[in-house]
Amino acid sequence: MDQMTREEIDNAINELDEAEREYLKLLISRIVRCFVDDDHEAVLLFGRESASQISMCTVNCDEIPAANMVNYAHNLTSFMVTRDAPAKEKFN
Repeated sequence: MDQMTREEIDNAINELDEAEREYLKLLISRIVRCFVDDDHEAVLLFGRESASQISMCTVNCDEIPAANMVNYAHNLTSFMVTRDAPAKEKFN
C-alpha cells in the first residue's frame, strides 16, 4: 500500500476546490462510520486507468460480504449504463 505522509495529504487537500473538499468530507465520514458502527461496511476499490489492476480494501467486512457488495455494484452499474440504450446495445 502506498501510504501518503501527513504533509503530502495536507498539500493535496490544499489543492482541492471547495466541492472536492466537501466530497472528501462525505467519503471520510462514511468510512469512519464503518469503523465505529457494526451495521456499516465498505469496500474501497483503487486503480489507475493506465494499469489493468486494482487493489481492494474493506472496512468492517470479510470476503463474502465484500464479494456480494462488489457484485451488486457491478450489476447496478451495468443497469445504469444500459438502461437507456437501444435494445441491441444491451446485448453487447
